[in-house]
Amino acid sequence: MLEVLNELSKKTYQYIPTAKYCIEMLGIPEFQKPAKTTEEKLFEYELAIKTPKKQTKTIEAQQVIITQAINTLINFCAIHARALYFPETAIPILHNLKKLKGMIYVSLII
Repeated sequence: MLEVLNELSKKTYQYIPTAKYCIEMLGIPEFQKPAKTTEEKLFEYELAIKTPKKQTKTIEAQQVIITQAINTLINFCAIHARALYFPETAIPILHNLKKLKGMIYVSLII
């Protein structure tokens, strides 16, 4: 959903504040606890609007959600990087990311 809003913002040259929601995704309380591994089939995140609670507690799901949120946040910054208002939007993003830095227990495999 956030990718669609980012693309809409890119095509219409209008500011749509999707960064706030990406940071909210990174601050989910389940990410602040050690995750469990599972052998279940991985949930289809490309088509889902809401993730089941059971799925958010697995390492695989957390890696997908965090990677998706970070990629969407990078895309948001890339779209608005040349705008005059970008420094005013980037500073709160950096501040919130620094707060979240020590709170997430998922190791990303890139």
